[in-house]
Amino acid sequence: MTRLGDALAGVTDACARIANDVLVMSRPELAELAEGVGGGSSTMPGKANPTLSVLVRRAALTTPQLAATLHLAAAQQVDDRADGGWHAEWATLRDLVRRTLVAASQTRDLVTGLRVDTGRMAATLAAAGEAVLAEQRSMAAAAGHEPAPSYLGDAGAYVDAVVARARRTEFEHHHGHEHEEER
Repeated sequence: MTRLGDALAGVTDACARIANDVLVMSRPELAELAEGVGGGSSTMPGKANPTLSVLVRRAALTTPQLAATLHLAAAQQVDDRADGGWHAEWATLRDLVRRTLVAASQTRDLVTGLRVDTGRMAATLAAAGEAVLAEQRSMAAAAGHEPAPSYLGDAGAYVDAVVARARRTEFEHHHGHEHEEER
């Protein structure tokens, strides 16, 4: 029960990581990202609030406590006749699963509709100049070697692998439904 709760909380944590980046990078002073469909603003007409990101973050702020409740309930089991712990587990697990599934669905919608202003990102990076690589140079010096030629290191390979897996999954999902319809 606790492993399942921890896994679900981990999923919402991962979703929140994406949502947090969108929340920061969609601020007007950065404007590098924007949700495809944002919520309106009562004080600023034309503004699109990052509504999905806020909802995903809300879920991620509440799911760790639900997972903690599962740990507490598991630790309080006294014998084969549960005296409340077992009952607390199922209600908590139901809420945790629901919040995680909703957050995952909202994150999918968020990523699917995400608008990326690559020109704005490039301008921000260019304005930062060599300061962007300062941490990399310091860490390389501390480790006793030269800095890598790219700040991204293996990140490109990881992103390429995730994108390829997503394409395969989408392809299999799409073609799987076609075969089901033929039956």
